[in-house]
Amino acid sequence: MKTEDWAQAVETYNRTYKKNFKSIEELLKIELERYTGHRATLIRRLNVTKHYLDKIIKEYKLSHLCIGSKKGPRIFWEDVVFEYNEKHNTNFKSDKILLQTLYNGIKNIKEVAIAIFVSWKIVHKRMVYHGIKRSPRGGTTEQRRCRGPGFTRLQAIPDSVTSELTPSQLANRVGCAYSTMSNYLRHGKKPFRSGLNPKRNSFDCVPGEEHSVSF
Repeated sequence: MKTEDWAQAVETYNRTYKKNFKSIEELLKIELERYTGHRATLIRRLNVTKHYLDKIIKEYKLSHLCIGSKKGPRIFWEDVVFEYNEKHNTNFKSDKILLQTLYNGIKNIKEVAIAIFVSWKIVHKRMVYHGIKRSPRGGTTEQRRCRGPGFTRLQAIPDSVTSELTPSQLANRVGCAYSTMSNYLRHGKKPFRSGLNPKRNSFDCVPGEEHSVSF
């Protein structure tokens, strides 16, 4: 990058992140100290490659402020909160409030991680650190059951059809295990038939006109 390109990068950086740096040298020195030598955030914020960033750092003799890549990335949560507020026009005061609010609405750690551009493992650790309660496996048992494809297919079958079929027949129809179908029926409020001879509990016994039901 040329000198004028770095000047433009500094101007964009100041405008985007509410800073007032006069030069790229000042920006690098102060931000590297703030990020304790981690360069990943600066690479993203300046929108440059590691090669160009290392080159300008070396040019201004600031390499002593950097740490080796073996230290791994570090998350600066105040920046995460700031960037989320800027992007979504919100006013979260801390990462705890941000994570709690997002998780209460989404109920899925991986989707929260996508929303704030952070690894889901790091989000999980941070939630544990703040004592934020989490539902196991991305939601309550009822929420996970409702997201299953078998439940969706069962809901698509009219009650007039399910009321004539046993759990075994319905399991064959939607393509799931008998135990899974039993749970669906127990919580899905769908009528079904019980007490049929086990020999008839197969898809073959479903009347032809019912085969046209789409799911």
